[in-house]
Amino acid sequence: MQAFFVSHTHWDREWYMTREKSRYLLLGLMEELFALLEEDPGYSFMLDGQTIPIQDYLEVRPDRRQLLASHVASGRITIGPWYVLPDELLISGESHIRNYLEGQRQCRELGASMDIGYLPDSFGHPSQLPQILAGLGMNEIVFWRGLGPGISRTELSWTGKDGTEILGINLPFSYGVAACMPEQPEAFVKRLKLKLGMLTPLTDGGVILLMNGVDHVAPQRAFPANLRAAQEKLPDWKLSHGTLAQYLQAVRAQGLKLERAEGELRSGFRAYLLGGTISTRMYLKQANYRAELLLERYAEPLSTLAWIRHGARYPRAELRQAWRTLLSNLPHDSICGCGVDAIHQEMMQRYRHLEDLAGAVLGAAGTAFHGQGDGSFGVFNPLLHPRSDIVRGSLVHGEQLLRKVNFDTGVLEEFSPAEDHRVPTGIVVRDGSGNEMQGVLHSAQSEDTMHLSLQTQPEMFRGTRIEFSFSPPALAATAVSFFDYRLTYDARPASPPGKVVRQMENEHFTVTFEPADASLRITDKRSGQAYAGLHVFEDGGDAGDEYTWSWPRADRTVSMDPASVSVSVDGTSAFPSMVVRGALKAPARLAADRQTRSTDLVDLPVESRISLCPGAPRVDVRTTVSNTAEDHRLRVLFPLGAHVDTASAEGIFSVDERPVTPRDASAFSDWVEPPSTNPQKSFVSVCAGPRGLAVANRGLPDHEVIQDGNGHAVIALTLLRCVGWLSRPDLLARKGNGGWTLPTPGAQCPGTHVFEYSIIPHAGPWNEAGVLALAHQFAVPALLFTPGPRAPASRDDGSEPLVQVDRREISLSALKAAEEGDGCIVRLWNASDRTVDAAVRFGVPVASMQRTDLAERAGPAVTGRDGAFTVRFPPWKIVTLKVDFSGNRP
Repeated sequence: MQAFFVSHTHWDREWYMTREKSRYLLLGLMEELFALLEEDPGYSFMLDGQTIPIQDYLEVRPDRRQLLASHVASGRITIGPWYVLPDELLISGESHIRNYLEGQRQCRELGASMDIGYLPDSFGHPSQLPQILAGLGMNEIVFWRGLGPGISRTELSWTGKDGTEILGINLPFSYGVAACMPEQPEAFVKRLKLKLGMLTPLTDGGVILLMNGVDHVAPQRAFPANLRAAQEKLPDWKLSHGTLAQYLQAVRAQGLKLERAEGELRSGFRAYLLGGTISTRMYLKQANYRAELLLERYAEPLSTLAWIRHGARYPRAELRQAWRTLLSNLPHDSICGCGVDAIHQEMMQRYRHLEDLAGAVLGAAGTAFHGQGDGSFGVFNPLLHPRSDIVRGSLVHGEQLLRKVNFDTGVLEEFSPAEDHRVPTGIVVRDGSGNEMQGVLHSAQSEDTMHLSLQTQPEMFRGTRIEFSFSPPALAATAVSFFDYRLTYDARPASPPGKVVRQMENEHFTVTFEPADASLRITDKRSGQAYAGLHVFEDGGDAGDEYTWSWPRADRTVSMDPASVSVSVDGTSAFPSMVVRGALKAPARLAADRQTRSTDLVDLPVESRISLCPGAPRVDVRTTVSNTAEDHRLRVLFPLGAHVDTASAEGIFSVDERPVTPRDASAFSDWVEPPSTNPQKSFVSVCAGPRGLAVANRGLPDHEVIQDGNGHAVIALTLLRCVGWLSRPDLLARKGNGGWTLPTPGAQCPGTHVFEYSIIPHAGPWNEAGVLALAHQFAVPALLFTPGPRAPASRDDGSEPLVQVDRREISLSALKAAEEGDGCIVRLWNASDRTVDAAVRFGVPVASMQRTDLAERAGPAVTGRDGAFTVRFPPWKIVTLKVDFSGNRP
């Protein structure tokens, strides 16, 4: 038997301590490591599979770069492949890919990369991770959490949703099984025998892996000598010290017959899954959704259109910096919200920095498109297919100069803009052909704006900021459409004053408010199906921590107090909205013993604006909650009114099917952590024949499908989960402590929160009813922006699709400049279990096109005819195309 030791550290950049405290320790660790490498020529060390700690170190010690690079090049320090060790479920598929690409950039600068799928501490693994890893050039994963009772060995084969199969190496006792080994040789051997006895029964082969390291620990100087001494005491073992790559080579050489795992790995049977982190500090999840949306759907593709169509400079460096900022928020302890308050406050500041930078990139891209004159604006549809939908945005109307520097006098001059005392009450929008579309003016207020320029000092203007919505009949895919507007000033109210309206309708639905339980009833005019009891709020106690939701021993749930509810109507007949206001009388916190909820009650004010969309079969909801309570979980419920066995939810390049089972804690008594809620991207759906119901969302990743008293399915969407501890040892839902017992009052999420989600009744399963497309339309709104000044002539105004695909199963993941060279990357994925041959068309001439892997390494050429390229998409396959438009760009 061979025992293979890999010395390493696991470096949580921010967790129970802040980034700067962590960095201080890191500086000491690196100096100890360099000293040990000099003392022992045979010693090697792994720097945790991520490069961001190296970045943090070199910011303070740039003088150590050459020394570090020499050890990396020689293989004595292994780094990469990732930039950060992320949470795999909360981030987007693109974030996974960019995390690798950024890590590789830093590894190349230092001379080498450990191209191994090392993900030791993620809180579960998505079903498409094997395809992602293989597409990045890695055919294995080394991991800890997520295996269910069906796997009993440390070596396994893992098959992803698309059929990609990779080698899995499970770390059943974590990545710290041989951490902090004793300094004394006799105690060292005793501990080693214990660890060998734990691991040997879990393999059918002759090689076991012992990870010598754990969170924030330096290399052990006595370890090499103790290991050599232990070899004499254990002649039946070959004790080896080296790298993960050497261990994997030894495992593969055995040719073992492996147990097989399929699909997502999210079981709490063997190790803590810590699934409550999907809903901890929901404001972080919403901020990350906005950041990924801004980069992936707006800034990158609009910059690509401006570059390809108008020859604008592609802001490669700026976008990379924005991506680095985003990725720095995605380590598992960061985006999961399971750290001390200070680190999450810093994260929010980083999100603000990203929004500033990416917003500037987006503004510059927008000015490359030339408007049609005063009062014009552009609308960008970043989706791969045309859409009819609500467009909402804001513009500054009627700007007049307020102040600027007079360089002749050196004085900051003040001007007095003429004031318009009229108050706009409406808006009319026209398309390029002059066709009028009714809009809704949501707000209009005076605003001073600053215009920046590299040619002069800023100039300030005063105008009116208008926020409005309108519904164009069609928006072309991956294209810009132009419109203009005029404000109206008549004073017609949307509905008679004082009239209580509890029903609204459009061509798709009738929506009725039911005052008895403050619920909605939606009748689908297309199918005749009626859905009752929708949108009921449920607030229950949470005796858990940042890692895990846990129920109090004697819980008490509350709903909106019907006596507090008022209903009013808003909008117009074309844009009907209903506003429901009320409050939940909720216990203020847990009782002192944390076994029950307190008898003190507080009001949780809630306002929901329910809107119907012309042309879109959805019911959109915007809910504002003023959170005044602690130790609780607030969810909103959507009953199907029928029994189902499975639920479907979008994941990472996938739609995952999960069984719906009654909650029975006794069935999981031997689990370390019983299952609870599930992750999602844009939607969750349940269906029983012609009766289907989906709920789409914007940045709300936590859901559960439960059963009511009749055994009918109910979608429970989590809005808030509020706790006051990083970890606790006394949870009913988890055996033992998940981390350090530290107070985290910020995780109680006090204050005002806004949540956006959409109800989508449908007939038949999600894939037949077009639910994914409807959910993407909600989750990825069309972008309204201000174009540049009108140009005398424009070769290409951007109104034709840059790329379009003729099959609805195909979704767009990325539209951007290639990492290297002069090409454009179009990444697509097949959201179906069928092979699809799709025609991919481009709105400008294509010089050449080739497939690449996810790391953009070149593959076979793709040929086309008459501007169309036929691309084959096997089931659930991600396809990356590198397109050369060089013959078209000016």
